Amino acid sequence: GLGWIAYDQGDLDKAEANFRKTLEYDSTEEDAYIGLGDIYEDRDQLDEEIAAYQKAVDSDSTSAEAATRLGMAYYDKNDLDQTVTVLEKAIDLDEGDQLARMYLTMAYYYTGKPDKAVEFGQRTLELYPDWAAGHALLASALVETNQYGPAKDEIQAALKLPDKSDMDRSLLIRAMLNADEYGL
Repeated sequence: GLGWIAYDQGDLDKAEANFRKTLEYDSTEEDAYIGLGDIYEDRDQLDEEIAAYQKAVDSDSTSAEAATRLGMAYYDKNDLDQTVTVLEKAIDLDEGDQLARMYLTMAYYYTGKPDKAVEFGQRTLELYPDWAAGHALLASALVETNQYGPAKDEIQAALKLPDKSDMDRSLLIRAMLNADEYGL
């Protein structure tokens, strides 16, 4: 709709007005809540972002997209327990949701569940083998579970992938430092 057209053109104020107008006509329009959540994300208004994505989930409990965005917002807020809860639901709704899988793997790792991070990370990398950060994250989780050989293999896999993002590089450095600590 008009909200997304304005959003794509970078006019966040107009996009917000259009999404709000849509919600005046239909207060259960999940897509308009997602649009507002995206606007709040762009404006670094995390609490408003979470509230908008929560309304999207409440409007359509079968929307993996809404649940994934809500889970990612909780991750950005560092509310990792909520991240896990919401993203597990998102993956129940859509097994192949790449972002949900990636963020859930990270949340498992950062909530001190390296075994779950290993198990889930391995399954995610079977689907998305070019996820450099996933290889690095899996390597760190493998080190924490004393699986040093596979950890080294994951670091090497990550190093072979082109076009690594800043997050990929950061996680890869962390994995390499963890591995170095154990003499790998």
